[in-house]
Amino acid sequence: MVVYYCIDNYAALPDVDAAEVAQMDGALSRRANLVFAASTGLVAAKQKQNGRVFYSPHAVDADLFGQAADSARPVAEGLRNLSHPVIGFFGVLDPRLDLSLIEYLAVQRPQWNLLLVGRVATDLGKLTDLPNLRAVGTVPYETLPDWARTFDLCIMPYRRDAFSENANPLKLREYLATGRPVVSVPMPEVDRFGGHVAIADNKESFLAAIERELGSDSEVKRKARLQLVSTDTWDARVEQVVSIVREVLEEVTPSIQGMAN
Repeated sequence: MVVYYCIDNYAALPDVDAAEVAQMDGALSRRANLVFAASTGLVAAKQKQNGRVFYSPHAVDADLFGQAADSARPVAEGLRNLSHPVIGFFGVLDPRLDLSLIEYLAVQRPQWNLLLVGRVATDLGKLTDLPNLRAVGTVPYETLPDWARTFDLCIMPYRRDAFSENANPLKLREYLATGRPVVSVPMPEVDRFGGHVAIADNKESFLAAIERELGSDSEVKRKARLQLVSTDTWDARVEQVVSIVREVLEEVTPSIQGMAN
């Protein structure tokens, strides 16, 4: 039995042979007995190649990231004296990000501090010269709430392309589990959370959305974000996936045994 768990449009990743990757992805999609896809866009694409495709979005360790809402816990080392507001991002810094948008935010609002947490996998260019921007590099996953505790707001500044159109960013639910407001570029999987995430489709509106969210945040809104993802746990997602796999496995086992005989 072959199970394919597809979380991205891999052929749209930067610096890959798009045609070759698309061919391999398609071959595996057709061969698999079962396909799980992390976004509705991927589900639609895979349904053209396979009759058993299920939507399986990312989940979140709500208990871990919920620690960011605990004001009694210390922030990460070296951040205690960082002036606010702090506009935060955690994740890989790679070509999928719109670095020009990040630069625009830092330049337009020098009184803000932009804190980027995660592995640097691209040339940050002019960003390294900005006095109010700090890229701290890789940190242990379990310490992310300590870094997020100093965030006043979280951003998802992705490029708008074929990759982001089909992506379901893991950090979306992690951000919401911290209770912080979130501003993102338009993405189908993010748009589904539109009542709790501010969506901005250009640099100017992204800047305005940050200012609006910073000025209107409240304890009620923070609790609503936490509640939104409180049951969207990895344990719950695994139960759903295992149940489907078990059902399909029972269907295909007789044919597999017949082939063996």
